[in-house]
Amino acid sequence: MDAFLETIDDLFNRTYVLEFLLMNPLVMHNKSMLEGEYMRPLQMDADDKQRQCMIDLIPTLRPFGSIPEKIKLMIGRGFETWTTLLSTLRRISTLLGSISQVGGQ
Repeated sequence: MDAFLETIDDLFNRTYVLEFLLMNPLVMHNKSMLEGEYMRPLQMDADDKQRQCMIDLIPTLRPFGSIPEKIKLMIGRGFETWTTLLSTLRRISTLLGSISQVGGQ
């Protein structure tokens, strides 16, 4: 379950950093339109220190409101249920395999 929660946190962290880069002057273009060429895909420019600073501010700024917590809660319950179900099915399969081996001897 912890890996799932970390994945959701990572998704929102990456989304926030990307959103910040797109909405601020850290976004750079490879070519200028003045040179007569179309703008090429955006090249993001932020070092690890800036990214970490942005990620550290997420709890204070809450850029997505309560959405990450709601997603963790709603999807997390289902994820935990499926994980438990699959684990139980694996145990049952192993147990039935052991019983069939004992019965076949």
